[in-house]
Amino acid sequence: MGGEGIPIAENNRRIHLSQPARRLANRDSCVADIFIESSNHAQYMDIECQSAFIHEHAEAFLSDAERTAALQSMGIQVVPLTYKTLINPRGFHAFIETVERQLDIPLRKKTPWMEDREKELDRLLFMDWSKLGSWEIPYRRRT
Repeated sequence: MGGEGIPIAENNRRIHLSQPARRLANRDSCVADIFIESSNHAQYMDIECQSAFIHEHAEAFLSDAERTAALQSMGIQVVPLTYKTLINPRGFHAFIETVERQLDIPLRKKTPWMEDREKELDRLLFMDWSKLGSWEIPYRRRT
């Protein structure tokens, strides 16, 4: 489990659609960006990473809607995640709470140490990657 207590997810999981779902999506299968199965194997979720690069055209939007309907017809919850939500600490925590609530995962209270580690990880992950390897990035060595 990750730091949020969410069961280990599987990236790019191929989901073979049921017959009714195939008719909804007009395809045999689809790929979940981040697939999560609840620990009791009773609930399933597909977190779909959204971007304007892939999803900005009307055709892609309609295809996503059909795909979402197909997965939901099979009992798989589909939740979109944008970069804007991911990099905003308040938005991300609201997103995590939504995932945990929908999968019946108890919310975890973080210690101050855990909160500090999360802030440091966020700082490193969501920095300007064009500056990687330069002296412009503040770095603190831990001993």
